[in-house]
Amino acid sequence: VNCAYNGTAKPFHSQKASDLYRDYCPDLYKDRNTPTCCSDNQMITIAANMDVPKQVLARCPSCLHNFFNIYCYFTCAPDHSNFVYVNTTGTWMNTTTNVTETTVLSADYALTHNMAGGMFNSCRDVQMPSANERAIGVLCGHSAEDCTPQNWLDYMGNIQNQQTPFTITFN
Repeated sequence: VNCAYNGTAKPFHSQKASDLYRDYCPDLYKDRNTPTCCSDNQMITIAANMDVPKQVLARCPSCLHNFFNIYCYFTCAPDHSNFVYVNTTGTWMNTTTNVTETTVLSADYALTHNMAGGMFNSCRDVQMPSANERAIGVLCGHSAEDCTPQNWLDYMGNIQNQQTPFTITFN
């Protein structure tokens, strides 16, 4: 469940989440007390969901770094309210706490053309030798030849890719 959070950024509770933040989001990590807008569980989930991208993009560290940044900034940046806008929310009953919580159902993510294009350009020629094709074709929802920065982002934000927990519209 993707809970909406409108509070101030705060450090992780666990060392494990802080270590993952350091490893996956080095542009945002300063030290163990770095304030963030994601929970320990969100950071653990981000790391767990990066297995496929790591496998196909690891041949290019800058590509992998830029790919991780898309999710790190979206989920954890302490100032993400400046570029992430929640559009639709719902409610769910947390059976552990017996508290009704607000969950995110869709959001807009405002990316600069430089960030989107930079990620795409750093990744578009990464090869997957085992498949003898470019890796971006696996992550784009289109063939590598037809992949553009926008349709790659559109695919990443589409819940039909079965990896995205809610709709993300990249603008």
